[in-house]
Amino acid sequence: MKAPSAKLGVEGVRKVFGDGPSKVVAADDVGFDVRDGELFTLLGPSGCGKTTTLRLVAGLERPDAGRVVFEGADWTPLPPFQRSIGMVFQSYALFPHMSVFENVAYGLRVRRLSRAEVGQRVNEALELVGLAGTRARRPGQLSGGQQQRVALARALVYHPKLLLLDEPLSNLDAKLRVYMRGEVKRIQRQAGICAVYVTHDQEEALSISDRIAVMQAGRIAQVGTPAEIYEQPASTFVADFVGKANFLECTVLERDGEACVIRCHGARLRARAATGSPPMPAGTEGLLFFRPERAVISAVQEGASGLLARVGDIEYLGSLVRYTLDGAGGWTVLVDAPPIGGIRQAGEEVLITLAPDQTQVFPKGSR
Repeated sequence: MKAPSAKLGVEGVRKVFGDGPSKVVAADDVGFDVRDGELFTLLGPSGCGKTTTLRLVAGLERPDAGRVVFEGADWTPLPPFQRSIGMVFQSYALFPHMSVFENVAYGLRVRRLSRAEVGQRVNEALELVGLAGTRARRPGQLSGGQQQRVALARALVYHPKLLLLDEPLSNLDAKLRVYMRGEVKRIQRQAGICAVYVTHDQEEALSISDRIAVMQAGRIAQVGTPAEIYEQPASTFVADFVGKANFLECTVLERDGEACVIRCHGARLRARAATGSPPMPAGTEGLLFFRPERAVISAVQEGASGLLARVGDIEYLGSLVRYTLDGAGGWTVLVDAPPIGGIRQAGEEVLITLAPDQTQVFPKGSR
């Protein structure tokens, strides 16, 4: 099957704000592509450069180096209004005195489209976002989720080729955010448009994205599918930022291709070498990484292989129980387990076992 073609190319863009000691490198050699019909997410902590990168794509900022290409055309010198984009911001920016219909129609009227075409486009956009019955209402009469869908309709009514979304759900409560991220995905798919989505919310990114670029200090740390980012993080930063992560100091005893035999707090374990990691010969100090839900805890049995620990804090979360487990060497890890069969008691000694393909070993000190 032929891979989808790249619609958007961001090629080595760099953006610096200020100079001298106060200089901030907001984007540093950032490069990625967005494929036809893809929802591509820029994910990272505050200040990592994701919004600056989005503004460079939109033309709201000019890069100091690099370029932005769309469908083979160089967008870099073009102002925002000459780029076929629709934008949705964290703030809905709706006109409170206008109806839903008038809010969505406003930009089309500024562009002097005919009354018939304005009506047709607005009705189509409101139908797409599921708000056809709210045309006469004002924003103050709508819920937060409905207001965000009006903002989406306003962005899509221009028939843009690219949709840009900057933290669009951050003002919504937790339950509504979960619902709206599904709606954003549905609307984007139904519109058949490629989109770049900015968020700091890892769960949000994993749930809606076709691919994710994790950003760190103005640079791209890793690009991959949600499963690749979560299951095979390219660095300890990505592993720690996306989801819960456990890290334990270890020593490499043997290296066999992608596999390592390690010594970790008295236990001899087999684990995977981190994807793309440098050679780690015998004697290399490393960090064993695993997700809390990938570990298995059981009663201690003589001769069994694994990490010995005692149950510390217990957090009941409904579908799972989160255990804080403490090792004799002063180390601590989290393990998530279903409550089936009962909940373990604080102070109970347990054995932690890890399947080799559910772990990774990073060189110690790597980021």
